[in-house]
Amino acid sequence: LTSHLTTNIPQFVNAVRDKLATKDIIKGLLETKAVLSRIRHGDGLGDPHEKDIIYKHNEPCSYMTVILSGKIGVVAGKDQFKSEQGTWAVLGADAVWEDEFVPDFTAYVATDQLRCVQISREELVYFINRIEARKKK
Repeated sequence: LTSHLTTNIPQFVNAVRDKLATKDIIKGLLETKAVLSRIRHGDGLGDPHEKDIIYKHNEPCSYMTVILSGKIGVVAGKDQFKSEQGTWAVLGADAVWEDEFVPDFTAYVATDQLRCVQISREELVYFINRIEARKKK
């Protein structure tokens, strides 16, 4: 997962390049994260069930999501364009690097089961600060 993020996801590629974080910091953080299993509550028809929503259009959040299995449905833009994202897709990556992230999309659990990892900005900042403090000792 570390290699995927630091090779394919621009926010992480840039963070490593700009020395905001290292691959070891990202790997260490990921090793502390549990895999989340989410079961779809809705029937998969029409609008998603409220419990299935992971990101809501125009509602600030401070976490990103990496899909390990299953799919997330995404509704974006003024035309409400619908798509699905599957394994290795990353949503909300800006949320862990920016002070405020407001998604311009809604995302929800689209399959019976979704396995994912979520990382918050607070967790990333804490982990970077902890590693930096150890280096100074």
